Amino acid sequence: MGDDLLTPCDDAALDEGEHCLTKTERERIISRIHSALFWVGELIPDSYEVDGKVLPLKDTIFRIISDEDVTDEDIADARKLAAALEPEARRLERELKDDDSITRKDARVLLDLVLGLLRGVDELRGLDKEGRELKKAAMMKKVDDEKIWLKFLDKFNH
Repeated sequence: MGDDLLTPCDDAALDEGEHCLTKTERERIISRIHSALFWVGELIPDSYEVDGKVLPLKDTIFRIISDEDVTDEDIADARKLAAALEPEARRLERELKDDDSITRKDARVLLDLVLGLLRGVDELRGLDKEGRELKKAAMMKKVDDEKIWLKFLDKFNH
């Protein structure tokens, strides 16, 4: 997400989402990024640009994690992808932390993107050839848990 996509904040705006992020809100967002269970309820982005190339990120990560015939090369590629995604997530985190003109709405979008990228990094770094079935079962459990959380959050927000 580049600066050209961000909407300048305006505390006089009628839309609450256009108000500037407060110091307290910013601190909560940053602490969420650094929490132990940051990935709960977060989805890996469907696609993301890495090294100038748009990747179907969610499908790529799911394929790598669920493929029963994963090779050492696949694992090496997964680690390279994680190494490319983490600095991007940290760049977006700095944007959240340092941009005083960010709106609440844009902050939420950035937060979801940062957490989704970090979840992808976590999934890719946890990849190994042993324990593949356990990893798949755990991933499916996470998917089920996420669906429950999303339903809960949807009810809570409406």
